[in-house]
Amino acid sequence: MLVPALVPEPLWGLSAAAKLPRSQWQAIRAEALRLGDSRCAHCGTRHDKGLVCHELWDYGEDDFVATLAGFQIVCRDCTSVHHIGRAAKLGFKEQALAHMATVNGTSVEKAVNDADAAYLLWRERSDHGWRIRVDEMLLRAYPQLATIDGLAGNPGDGRRRLDHREIR
Repeated sequence: MLVPALVPEPLWGLSAAAKLPRSQWQAIRAEALRLGDSRCAHCGTRHDKGLVCHELWDYGEDDFVATLAGFQIVCRDCTSVHHIGRAAKLGFKEQALAHMATVNGTSVEKAVNDADAAYLLWRERSDHGWRIRVDEMLLRAYPQLATIDGLAGNPGDGRRRLDHREIR
């Protein structure tokens, strides 16, 4: 199911894509493209260009540990759903919601409700400090990810809080 994947504000800028040297990130992306057969993991479209390597995170609500669990290739339309707050800021909110509804086989109203739920969860998660861990198997496959293992972020560390009205 394609839903927004809003990163808690304390973790903004602490991704593998942001912290690794470009050449190391490009090597991870190239492997993800190969494994994903250059197809979007959500909508299945095949592209020669413009695919995004999306980081998959598991958020431990009990211990506030965000675990980098993997990577997947997504098209620009699907990544606009993952990052719907940014899409809204750029004026693409309606397109992102429509795309989410199409991919999920639901109504735009359901997509709006899912985006609202994601936002509320983001608000809760953003009120806590978080530590980053990298899944052990992922760390064995990509030792360069040790760069982000153990990083931490606290509320207010992000650039600015997302306004719920930007999603609606």
